[in-house]
Amino acid sequence: MPPCTRPLLSSAPLVLLVTGCGFAVDTPLGVADLPVAVAPGEEVTGRVVHPDGDITVTIGPARRGLRQDERVEPALPCAYDDEQLTCATDTLAEGVHAVQVSDAAQPGELVQTAYVAVTSRPGYEPAVDSTPANPADDEMFDARLTGWGAEQELRVRVLLRGEVVQRRRLTTDAAGTAAVEVGRAGREAYEVRVRDGLWGAGGAPAFSVWLPA
Repeated sequence: MPPCTRPLLSSAPLVLLVTGCGFAVDTPLGVADLPVAVAPGEEVTGRVVHPDGDITVTIGPARRGLRQDERVEPALPCAYDDEQLTCATDTLAEGVHAVQVSDAAQPGELVQTAYVAVTSRPGYEPAVDSTPANPADDEMFDARLTGWGAEQELRVRVLLRGEVVQRRRLTTDAAGTAAVEVGRAGREAYEVRVRDGLWGAGGAPAFSVWLPA
């Protein structure tokens, strides 16, 4: 599967709707085009994918282990218009926050959650991708970490089939980059989770991406 450089979003299954003419497939609710990080006071903007009815968008402190029907508390309402969402951050503490979207017309799609960091770290645009970008079968490849800030300590876990296969502590260079050898490309994808004092701190989830296997 192709590399992903954003935190994982929860996804809802396709919903079959019974109509007078038979069955129709409803496309699942989602969140897209959300930044990974913003500065304090900067608005968080994004797009709601496949809205059907009365959309509610909120932002609040991130928390691990959320159920798909669970909203974080306390949460603040965000503006929503024509698939576009806007969340103010003026009153938010620095850290990772959950942007959550629900659709009253499709309660079965539950609450969709995406994460964004609010931080004053300069040039903070964390990303993880694979090097090479499209490794051949059985080729060794690395996870390349960029945009994490200079001289930052990172704790990295690499998972395969849900099992931790590697734990590393890394320090980024002056350009905010680091790398870790992941494994051999194959039929299954690896998950890379990163903690840096924002992501993974307190109740916040780790920064998590899937890399091609």
